Amino acid sequence: MVVIKERFFITSGRGLAKRTPAFLALAFALTSVLGSSFSATAATATTTAATATTTAATATTAPTIDFSAAAPWVKPATLPETAELPATASVNYLLADHQVNISQSGEQGSKRTYLHYAMQATSEQGLSNVSEIELSFQPAFENLTLHHISVTRDGKVLNRLQQDKLKLFQREDDLKNKIYQEQWTVLAILEDVRVGDIVDYSYSIVGSNPVLGDKYFGRSPLSWGVPLEKSSFRLIDKADSKVSFRQVNTTVTPNKVSRNGLDEYTLVQHKIDPVREDDYTPVWHNDYAYIEYSQYANWQEVNQWAQQLYQLDMSLPDELKTIIKAQQQSSDQGSDQSFEQDKLLTVAKTTQWIQDNVRYFGIELGANSHLPSSPATTFDRRYGDCKDKTVLLIAVLKQLGIKAYPALVSTTETKTMTELLPSPGAFDHVIVNFEHQGKTYWVDGTMSNQRGTFEQMSFPDFAWSLVVAEDGHQLTEMLPLSKQQLLGTIKGKDTITIGKLAKNNQLTVNKTYSGYRAEQMRSYFDSVGITAASQDFLDYYVRQYKNIAMTTPVKVIEGADGSSLSIEAHYTISAFENVAQSRNLLTLYPTSIIESLQLPDIRQRHAPFSLPYHLGVEQTIEIISDDKQSIVWPGDLDNKEAKNPWFDYARKVSKKDQNIVIHYTYNSLATEVAADKFAEYEAKLDDIDGSLGYSLWLYSDRTSDKKKRKSRVSNLVKKLMNKNVD
Repeated sequence: MVVIKERFFITSGRGLAKRTPAFLALAFALTSVLGSSFSATAATATTTAATATTTAATATTAPTIDFSAAAPWVKPATLPETAELPATASVNYLLADHQVNISQSGEQGSKRTYLHYAMQATSEQGLSNVSEIELSFQPAFENLTLHHISVTRDGKVLNRLQQDKLKLFQREDDLKNKIYQEQWTVLAILEDVRVGDIVDYSYSIVGSNPVLGDKYFGRSPLSWGVPLEKSSFRLIDKADSKVSFRQVNTTVTPNKVSRNGLDEYTLVQHKIDPVREDDYTPVWHNDYAYIEYSQYANWQEVNQWAQQLYQLDMSLPDELKTIIKAQQQSSDQGSDQSFEQDKLLTVAKTTQWIQDNVRYFGIELGANSHLPSSPATTFDRRYGDCKDKTVLLIAVLKQLGIKAYPALVSTTETKTMTELLPSPGAFDHVIVNFEHQGKTYWVDGTMSNQRGTFEQMSFPDFAWSLVVAEDGHQLTEMLPLSKQQLLGTIKGKDTITIGKLAKNNQLTVNKTYSGYRAEQMRSYFDSVGITAASQDFLDYYVRQYKNIAMTTPVKVIEGADGSSLSIEAHYTISAFENVAQSRNLLTLYPTSIIESLQLPDIRQRHAPFSLPYHLGVEQTIEIISDDKQSIVWPGDLDNKEAKNPWFDYARKVSKKDQNIVIHYTYNSLATEVAADKFAEYEAKLDDIDGSLGYSLWLYSDRTSDKKKRKSRVSNLVKKLMNKNVD
């Protein structure tokens, strides 16, 4: 089955961009994007928390659905003619109509969104794609009205809206991401749908999250992962609202008509080609066309909205004050550092304590999607989402005499942030920003397993941020304290001791991780435990050494300064044998480097190819043999060096007696390869490909080989004889 991916910008509590694999998800995608705003006045931000709490208390009660015709402001789009459409796929996608009315901005619950879709099954396979309709909404602040569900067959329209057969249930799509939002889904399973039928349905969403206030913004897709006959976008706004538009990956622009004090913007497209996505693209890259709109004039207005959310009681509970004091004492003991350096170390240690002991989980009902909890509340319950943990860290910094601020960032836009229209929807995450002794620090409370000083903790590289401060009026470029904060390193050594006649061999693995790679490995071991991790390592090496067995579990060793993590593992290899290689030819690979040089499936690219993020790898393979008969031929001693705009690489081989050392280094020099440079990058990989494996011949027991060959011949004759008898 072919799955066609589409990208939509689904604004949840954190505003995370997601990918949705079905055309039917357009309904939910557009509703979620355009059915909410991210603006609040002071009164809104401070008074809606109680509303959200009340809603949460009644969350177990199923919401109601309304059934009526579309509102008078809606102008239903006409369906394209289907008689001339070729059946090029299992479904002809006919119409995606999205209309939004924000002309009553300034009034709570005033945003109105209308959605209309039509599709035709052209084969039996396509029936499953058109006969189930899912509509999702958040009843805490949205009302759903279902207008119609119909099937058109041979020119006759058949009603398929059966109210008593609709399924209404709660489904939390973001729960796997530790976010609970009180989301409900309406499911319509259509009966008697046949090949050639046109399934047509429409509905409206009225309302928006009250914490988001009186200004609106949104995005509407203009291209999809499937071909579409017709798309229609329509927006109604007050004539004096000065809404701004931005088109992405398209040259089409909306048409504007003004009448009766309203501005009406429309954009209609026909025969939209599907978008082909390249694999392994940078997180900021987007192939899809969309139109973006916003009632925010500049980033200062966004900052004014955000400031109201962070007017909280910043007092800390006594238990947390005790923890801070203990961190101060551990930072001061035997320290030759200055008082201010000790203070920074205390902040770093307390940050790490909060990261690891206050778990990530967000209950984002109503106003709580953007309104953080107080520091005391978050600490007492020992969980919170990004905004909760940010406020808690700001309160800790305040306790230590350092002024800190929330910093709004995007986990997806990053490099392209400056191209976006100003709106709170540009952000899906919040971290901490503070300055101390002339240096600027950025700290992410949702990260975990960070160690050492701030200079040793990995940098939350989101490129741009809106710092929520009194004078915040523009985006701030995020820069690390040093390049070391961006770097992750792996330094490893595989020592292979070859036994007599290449039997009963030993493998010792030593690896040291630093920077973000150390943090990732700490999280890995913390998540799965030593026993499971040891098995994972064994499974990893068995791909290269078939007859391998673990001697002792993996040993994990923390670096003295807290910035590194080392592992040690021991294995026995009874005999070197690999069905993928010629018998007695042992080929060794720098696996840590090869994993960083993987190529995408799509080679003829129109999008950039993402490279390992600021990664440095050093891997040594040492073969030790005291038995001169074990290694028959040591292989070549060729060295190799390569340097280009994307990476530098080197292999150096040395031999002394029966000991061989192969030393590899790799450093990534860029975070992506431009599409028009990919062929050149691939050629650079081809150039070093031959040096990524090192082969040597091992002892061969010819007598044993003869016996095996004789036995195989004998068995083959017996099989042939048995076959003839049968």
